[in-house]
Amino acid sequence: MKKTNKKLTTKRSIVIIATVLTLALTATGALSLRIQVTLSPDVTVTLNGVKQDFMDANGNAVYPILYEGTTYLPVRAVAGLTGYDVKWDGETKTVYLSNIPSNYNAKLTDVGAPSYGVTVTTDMAAFPNHNFGFELTGFNRAYRVDSDMPLTGTYRTITFDFTMIQLAEADRFDPLKLCLINADTGALLWESYCGPGQIIEDVTVDIGGVTTMRWSFTGGAMQNQAVGYILNPYVS
Repeated sequence: MKKTNKKLTTKRSIVIIATVLTLALTATGALSLRIQVTLSPDVTVTLNGVKQDFMDANGNAVYPILYEGTTYLPVRAVAGLTGYDVKWDGETKTVYLSNIPSNYNAKLTDVGAPSYGVTVTTDMAAFPNHNFGFELTGFNRAYRVDSDMPLTGTYRTITFDFTMIQLAEADRFDPLKLCLINADTGALLWESYCGPGQIIEDVTVDIGGVTTMRWSFTGGAMQNQAVGYILNPYVS
């Protein structure tokens, strides 16, 4: 009687019971394509001569696949080997790769280019609990100012405080409205109002996939006697 090699049988089973992937072709909106691929746990991947074991986000082993003579590797595992973070947006079906670690915070003054209406301020005497910030200079001269700020990297969130200072005595001051917009798509990311002397603290906004942020601030009739500030803005 011929002896069966259990390991070989298992390997053949993996080939026969192939992983089936469904790729949605969103360009047509209706067509789906089913393809058969081969799960290949016997394919070895090395980095600088060191064998690598691939894991998913839950710590489970994942393996390369073969399709029409091409070997495909799991993006999260490979990105980790090259120092990139991976973020999956299920709603837009987008994979975001970033070489900025998820726990890395950078000053917006270092990674965002100021433009008309938003300028870096060096006078922080009025804000002893803050180290740096942007001054919203535009609304002293106009009712509404939209200022685009390109980012020099890919980031997930921005955090900041927001305040308005009254420069002169007056019977009333209209609140300053500040909006943060994805300038690439026009999508509103965040908005809030701030009155004189008020401070909006610990604002955190999701900016995943944003390459250019738009600060949109709207004042009122008395805003020529007030100044707004974005304090301690960090991106990560």
